[in-house]
Amino acid sequence: MLGEHNLSNILACLNISEILNINKKQLINSLINFKPLKHRMEVVYKKNSFMIINDSKSTNLDSTNSAVKSFKNEIILLFGGFSKNELDEDEIINITKYKNISEIICFGQIGKQIYEILKNKTKSVLIQNFNDAISKSIEVSLNKKTIVFSPGFKSFDEFKNFEERGEHFKKIIKSYFV
Repeated sequence: MLGEHNLSNILACLNISEILNINKKQLINSLINFKPLKHRMEVVYKKNSFMIINDSKSTNLDSTNSAVKSFKNEIILLFGGFSKNELDEDEIINITKYKNISEIICFGQIGKQIYEILKNKTKSVLIQNFNDAISKSIEVSLNKKTIVFSPGFKSFDEFKNFEERGEHFKKIIKSYFV
């Protein structure tokens, strides 16, 4: 499982198991065999150090921050979607504090606003269409940098929900790497 937040959850499980006298071997076996839920830091493709991550469930900036800080290596961030609220510029700029982001691909209904905030702060590009944004991420990753789809916004500009968006993402990725 990827992410500091998952490490915190594992530590909580270990502490609770201690209190409840749960067999440690059973617990560790369960943790080793645990399959994360779909669309939550889900590894869609991995070859050597190149990975593609589906974090479609990320519908707020806190979850995108958690996703980004989970990686030490360089990443391409797919960032955008739908928002009916005013953007908080400081929260958007906060994403740029992570030095592992080599490029941010802004997409969706909110993409242009995000891009306008980020264009002078970090390497970023605006690609309105989700499919084209995925293609661009593959192109710039050079099969070396991890692609992290952690949009930080809702899916309603193109999809019914985050599940549909995540499944669509996986389908497009599989068309490139199968």
